[in-house]
Amino acid sequence: MKFGSRAIVVAGSDSALTRMIQRARDEKCVDTEAVDSQNPVFQGVMIVDNDKEPFMIFDEVHPTNGKRYVAFGSKVGLEMLEKSSLLLSDGTFSVAQPPFVQLWTIHATFSESTFPVVHVLMSGRQIVDYDYVLGRLKSIIPLWDPQDYLGDLEIGQATAIKNAFPNIRQTYCYFHLLQAWFRRLKQLKLQDSTHYGSSLYEFWSLLRCLPFGDPATAAQDFNDICTLLPVPLTAEMQDFVKYIRNFYVGPVRILKFPPATWNVSDRSFRHLPRTTNSVESQHRNLEACVVDTRGRSTPLLSELLKCLRQEASKLKFDKEALETDPTYKVSAERKKKDILKDQRILKVLDARIAPGSQLKGISFFKAIRAAKKYT
Repeated sequence: MKFGSRAIVVAGSDSALTRMIQRARDEKCVDTEAVDSQNPVFQGVMIVDNDKEPFMIFDEVHPTNGKRYVAFGSKVGLEMLEKSSLLLSDGTFSVAQPPFVQLWTIHATFSESTFPVVHVLMSGRQIVDYDYVLGRLKSIIPLWDPQDYLGDLEIGQATAIKNAFPNIRQTYCYFHLLQAWFRRLKQLKLQDSTHYGSSLYEFWSLLRCLPFGDPATAAQDFNDICTLLPVPLTAEMQDFVKYIRNFYVGPVRILKFPPATWNVSDRSFRHLPRTTNSVESQHRNLEACVVDTRGRSTPLLSELLKCLRQEASKLKFDKEALETDPTYKVSAERKKKDILKDQRILKVLDARIAPGSQLKGISFFKAIRAAKKYT
C-alpha cells in the first residue's frame, strides 16, 4: 500500500472510514461538477436529501422573461408549509452563484417555532419572478392558504404574496423598519444626535415606539412626536420629517408603507413575531458555509446545497422531536429578559385600550419606551 497501514489506523473505525469516503464522493463527483458548471445541471445526489428522498421541487424557466428558478424542499417541509397560517420570507444574495442572483427562503411555523422549509435559487427578483415561484408552489400544495405574512421592506416580495393570497394580512418586520429609518438619519448625518442626552434623543427614542400605537392615528401621533424636535429645524431634520410623512404616515394619499403594514400592536396582542429575526438567523447559518469555501467570497452551488440538505435533515429531526415532546426546544431558549420585556409591552398596550384610559399620545409612547428597556 502506498501509505501503509498507518493511514487506515488514523482513519478510525470502519464506519468512520465509510463516512469519510462518502463525504469525499459527495464533495467531488460528476453531480457536483455538473451543478458547479457555468450552466448548472442539477442531478443525482444534488436533487435528493440526506435520506435519498426527493429534495428538488422544480427547475424551470419563465416562459416570458427567461429567468430560471430552482426550488428545494423536503416532503416534510412542504407539508408544514401547506398547514402554516403564518408565512415569513427573506432573500439573501451572498450565497448565490451566477446565473442566480439570490436564494429566497420561505419559512413556516409549527408548534410555535419557525422553520425554513423551501429554498429557491432565482435568477430574477422582480414581482413577476416571485409571482411565478408562488404560483408553482400553490399548484404543488393546493391547500396552502396562510393568513398572515411578515417580511422585510422589499415591495416585490410583498406584492407577489398579496397577488397569490389576496386576503392575507401583510406586515413588515419591526427591525427592518427601524433600520430603514436609521439609515435615512445616517444619510443626513443626524445619527450622532440620537444618542442619550443629544438634541434628537427624545424625538428618535419615541419615534421608535410609533409602531406600537394605533395605526389609525399614526399621522397625528407623528405630529405630536415632532413637537420634541429642536427648533428651528435644520434642513436635514426637515428632510427626515418629510421622508417619514411621504412614505409612512401621510398625509400623502397613497403611501408606499401605510401604518397598518408596519404597526406591531396587533401582532403583539396575537402573539405573532414582530421581527423576522428567526429568518435572519437562518441566513446567517447558511452564510457560515462561506467559511469553508477555501478563500472564495461565495460558496459553490454544490456547497450551498450541502448546507440546505443539512437544514432539511434538522427540520425532520425537530418536527419528530416536537411531535413526541411538545417541550422540546428547537433553538436556544429565549432570554428571560426578552420574555419580561414582552410582558411589560403587553401591559402597556392593554392599558391604552382599557375603558376610560387616558394613556395616549406622548405619555403612551414614553410608557412603551420604558417597557422596551431591559431592567
